[in-house]
Amino acid sequence: MKKVVIFLGVMLFAKDFVFCTSCHNGRKEIKLSTLTKQEIVKKLHEFKSSEKGTMSYIAKGLSEKDIKKVAEKYGK
Repeated sequence: MKKVVIFLGVMLFAKDFVFCTSCHNGRKEIKLSTLTKQEIVKKLHEFKSSEKGTMSYIAKGLSEKDIKKVAEKYGK
C-alpha cells in the first residue's frame, strides 16, 4: 500500500516533472544536472524494467515522450 501511495503522489506532479528535484537536488541522490541526456534516458529505462525501489515505480509511469522530456529538462 505504501508503494501505491508514493507512486500516486509522485505522479500528481509528473506532468511538469517538478518532483524530480525533490530528491535529485544534490543532497542524497544523484544531481540530475551532472548527467547527460543520454545517461538519464538509459537510467530511466533501467528503472522502468526493474522491480526495486521508488524510481522503478516512477519510471513505469513514464512514456517514451516523458522520458525524453525529463532528459531535455535536466540533462547536460
